Amino acid sequence: WGIEVGKAGLTGNRYAGIDFTGDDTYTDYGLRILRENTGANANSYIQTRGTGIFVIQTTEAGPIAMTTNSAERLRITSGGEVCIGTTSAVRLLTVAGTIYAKSSASGTESIDLRNGGTSGTRNLAIFRVGELRLGKLA
Repeated sequence: WGIEVGKAGLTGNRYAGIDFTGDDTYTDYGLRILRENTGANANSYIQTRGTGIFVIQTTEAGPIAMTTNSAERLRITSGGEVCIGTTSAVRLLTVAGTIYAKSSASGTESIDLRNGGTSGTRNLAIFRVGELRLGKLA
């Protein structure tokens, strides 16, 4: 069984969407599933209005996966670990592949890992190619 939304017998490209309404503030939509009108390669969106949290939720112990080109690229496990480029978590964040970080302020590549957030002890800092600092750094 399935649900198909659209108008039979029409030709040409057009927007298609489902709008969910349920409050007095956003009477046009609160949650929207939208397909643009530019043909086979049109963009598709899931949009929400308002400042409430947009939740993607599982109610059992299943993971959440994101795929592109029919291959899994990102997974959030039922234990809250995030896997990028792999489906097996080793730590809270597991990345299989090269990580690239670029500071928007200075335009230089940088990685800054600390215990306890931004004010914690710096354990690893790479500020630019060729400059590596390890250990307890201020």
